[in-house]
Amino acid sequence: MSLFYLIIISPENYKEEQNYYFNKVDYKLEGIVYKFKYLGGVSSLLYIRPESFDLKENNLQKEDDFIGLFSKQENFIVLVADFDLLMDGKYDSLEKDKFENIDIIIKVNSRERNIYYFKGKKLIGKTKLSTASVYKDDLLVLENKMKNLTRF
Repeated sequence: MSLFYLIIISPENYKEEQNYYFNKVDYKLEGIVYKFKYLGGVSSLLYIRPESFDLKENNLQKEDDFIGLFSKQENFIVLVADFDLLMDGKYDSLEKDKFENIDIIIKVNSRERNIYYFKGKKLIGKTKLSTASVYKDDLLVLENKMKNLTRF
């Protein structure tokens, strides 16, 4: 016998969860996504070399959801994001836990709650920035491997 769990979140609860996170943070980032790891569904773990990262406000508590990690020392950002739009037919092997090397410019604005993807100066995709607590463990694994990371 196998157990199957289904989590249903009402639109109102989802909106409250998103508002709770975005009321605690204010940041903008620009950089290069140089590789990603497919997590499942529409989500991937994006590895970013930031050109700029302006973290104006970060009032997250240890128990709060977060969507990214920043290392000032390593000049490194990892972000859980909806990357499905860009993966659709453009990248091979999307097996879980496989890394793909890429070179895409990313711009993120927490106030707008948007992620913009560029190839050169051409906008090639726009997705919503949102928390994804189901993939929080992937960030926690990275956080445990590295030191001096800032959650956001």
